[in-house]
Amino acid sequence: MKIARFCDRGDSSQERWGSVNTEASTVQIIGGPFEEWAAAIAAGELSAVGLTGDPLPLESVRLLAPISPRSEIVGTGINYPNWVLPWPGIDTPFYYKPRQSIIGTEQEIKWARLEAAQPQTQLCYELELVVVLGAPVDDRANPMPAVLGYAVGNDTCIRGMRPSFLGMDLPGSKSAFHATGIGPWITTKDEVGGNGQPDLEMVMRVNGTVTQHDRTSAMSWKVERVLREADLRCRLAPGDAVFTGTCGFVGVPDGFYQPGDLIEAEIEGLGVLRNRVQTVNPYAAVHPVP
Repeated sequence: MKIARFCDRGDSSQERWGSVNTEASTVQIIGGPFEEWAAAIAAGELSAVGLTGDPLPLESVRLLAPISPRSEIVGTGINYPNWVLPWPGIDTPFYYKPRQSIIGTEQEIKWARLEAAQPQTQLCYELELVVVLGAPVDDRANPMPAVLGYAVGNDTCIRGMRPSFLGMDLPGSKSAFHATGIGPWITTKDEVGGNGQPDLEMVMRVNGTVTQHDRTSAMSWKVERVLREADLRCRLAPGDAVFTGTCGFVGVPDGFYQPGDLIEAEIEGLGVLRNRVQTVNPYAAVHPVP
């Protein structure tokens, strides 16, 4: 099942959840609160999900980031060997992203205002698998039954920031306003291996050119361990979204945005997250990036 959060194109005041039929290009409203039907789907009870009303053409709605109003956004890094090898005896870092940083598919990626104060900074894209929780993690040793499904993520990062007195300002670098994408919808876990580790092809394209390529099975810390470690730091709840780290780059040393770039993040079976970078960078115009 593909689960989208959406609103009418002409009226953004009413946000709803729906089941997407990709073959018919329609979406049908899911009845009931998120916590109820998400828990049922995580438990494998897809038949318990009630659909209401007539299917709506996808072209008549605007897809939003598939996260609930109460979602927490958690991220981790240093998780693919072809990007950065983890240091022996040192844990992968975790961080939390503000909701204001999140956008859905087809929404514009904004430039970070930080560039006005720190002109050496640049925005970088990072293709990632996003795990969405449908239930609380009741058994930390086995967190996979809490998973609702997966989405495509583009974890935009501000590179080149001045370090803080604690070292790298990781939370700050991951907090760029209106720049991190999740979407286009949630694909329930039964479509990608159930409670096992997903093995899906990952491809990032910038203006049609492949710049990242790997498989989700190549993670150093598999989804199960990422969830366990995240839940140890702060209890995960239904609707929370967890970024699982980016893979390495192909043909480019790093994934820096340029004004007007078309960014297409795709993961096998999950769909394409498509965003255009803001055409003009007002901050770089004042402080040119060297």
